[in-house]
Amino acid sequence: ASEMLLTRLSQDALMSLRMRLCRQILAAPLRHLEELGAHRLLTVLADDVPTITGTLVAFPLLCINIAVAISGLVYLGLLSWVMLLAVLGFMVIGIITYQLPVNRAMRVLRLAREEADNLYGHFRSLTLGTKELKLHHNRREAFITKVLQETATSLRRHNIAGMSVYTAAASWGQSLVFVVIGLVLFVLPSIEQTDTLALSGYTITLLYLMTPLQVIMNTVPTLGRASISLQSVEKIGLELAAKGSEGDAPAFAKSLPEFQSLELRGVTHVYRREG
Repeated sequence: ASEMLLTRLSQDALMSLRMRLCRQILAAPLRHLEELGAHRLLTVLADDVPTITGTLVAFPLLCINIAVAISGLVYLGLLSWVMLLAVLGFMVIGIITYQLPVNRAMRVLRLAREEADNLYGHFRSLTLGTKELKLHHNRREAFITKVLQETATSLRRHNIAGMSVYTAAASWGQSLVFVVIGLVLFVLPSIEQTDTLALSGYTITLLYLMTPLQVIMNTVPTLGRASISLQSVEKIGLELAAKGSEGDAPAFAKSLPEFQSLELRGVTHVYRREG
């Protein structure tokens, strides 16, 4: 029942966020929408919004495992507060050494998000310019190899680099648990007289806590991607809001006089991006 309610919540949030963005897009001035580019709007609607709402499914599982981890630490403190201080010290070291590469992974995933914008732009060019590309073999090959493939390769490289850093950091965190277990079993008894029951309790509890800690660390990349997507959505939303709103287009009055011809004189057009 809880999973069904969670699925409904995530889908409701997905629809609500998409509809709000669609209303902002329709209310924004046309010139600003053209400056943003249709591919950026499409990336936000088709990629960023599902990424954000997808975290709703992972969030309850994250909270459960955090609760289990905290409860395990409380139990370790009841066994021996000295060993708990040692474990907390290593946890601080683990968090610091985990966060440093994660920050780098976030920067790489932001680059991947920018490349995703460009890739959606190329997809749009591909679908809208199919006839032109079919008519010109050299242009078609240049578009595929020099434009589309290079962007797709760059996106793949950034995604692999970012997720690999996350994986390495998570593996380091799991390895640190074994280091703590080794110190508790072999080093701590030589420093301080420790009860055998407390040692066995610490070992079993730390081994048990590896799964919740692994779930927590595996959820961090999902939250990181959602954070980047949320920033993109907020940026688009703020840009649309900053340009004001055109409101509803006025309906043409039925009493407008009829005319036989329409003539334009001295009309010119210049592409803004080409100066």
